[in-house]
Amino acid sequence: MRQNATPGDELATLPPDQAEALEPAQEIALAALLAGQSASAAAEASGCHRSTLWRWIQTDPRFMARLYRGRHELAEQARAELLTLSSAAVRVLRETLENGESSLRFKAAVKTLELLGCDRSPRIGPIAPAAVVEDLEEEAYRKAYYRDTDIMRKIYGNPGASEEAVAEAVAEAQALTLLRRALGG
Repeated sequence: MRQNATPGDELATLPPDQAEALEPAQEIALAALLAGQSASAAAEASGCHRSTLWRWIQTDPRFMARLYRGRHELAEQARAELLTLSSAAVRVLRETLENGESSLRFKAAVKTLELLGCDRSPRIGPIAPAAVVEDLEEEAYRKAYYRDTDIMRKIYGNPGASEEAVAEAVAEAQALTLLRRALGG
């Protein structure tokens, strides 16, 4: 590899079909890894040293891309298979909730509620639009109050404040007041 080159620079000059071609030992190691074997077992199966396999996994763009693609395909296959089981899972939950022994019914009920998100507290606010507007206005007022309080602390809370600091705080307060008036607040 040339000096200052990054891994994969040499791939830009290869035709697309060769850019993903792997050596036979890499193909064997890749298949072993995607079959769930450990890195040690995959290295042994391919006849290479573990450090060589590690280098392929960490720095060989072709190997890395094929490994990532293989993992992605496996995850998609698993997701698709799980989706086919979803109605059966719901049926089992329903049967357990309706007919199972009490400890299983309880566990199934809790798991169902967790899956529905009922184990987290939703933000509960008013349901009438006018009340929502009122809450928003109150929140804006509260934020403005705390902002103004901070400005006043800057002005009056620091007796040794320079004239520049006081003038800056006053200008900030005046700007906020003008902005609130312009926005109708």
